Amino acid sequence: MMFKQIGRSSLLISICWMILTACGTRSVVTKPEGLGQTSLSFESRGDTFKVTVTGGYLRFNNLSENKVRYHAAPELTFSGAGQIISATDSSLTLQPALQLPAFLKQNLSVCSDGVTTYRDDVGRRVRIGRITLVYFPHADKLSALENGFYEATAEAGEPVTLAPDGRGESCQ
Repeated sequence: MMFKQIGRSSLLISICWMILTACGTRSVVTKPEGLGQTSLSFESRGDTFKVTVTGGYLRFNNLSENKVRYHAAPELTFSGAGQIISATDSSLTLQPALQLPAFLKQNLSVCSDGVTTYRDDVGRRVRIGRITLVYFPHADKLSALENGFYEATAEAGEPVTLAPDGRGESCQ
């Protein structure tokens, strides 16, 4: 890949920041060859909202039962603590975990590139993180569970975490 010399530093800083803030200790990798466009679409539904994934799944954790689940179009809501959780199974928390004060939940926006923001009391957009996707080489081999959730299997292949490559559309 060729970059203009002047932009290389800022690009590398941006990538490093994205990896550190969006994924914690997990790394975001280059999109696997053959995987088409990846993006998110966001739809507010009052007390809940829906995020539909193109090109992967969202990851959810249930730490008390040590479960990991995946979903391509989950209905989401907020826990009492302001974490984004599954609306159909409140024990499942979206990963990477994003938190928002409950009184600001009507101001949430998820862009097609996964950048998640809220509008503060003076109208500015404040970034709270970035939702990443999980891609499986053989997604048809995931084990289907209730409410549209899936569980990883050895046959599905090693999950790959990546940032959606949407262009920021659907930001409001």
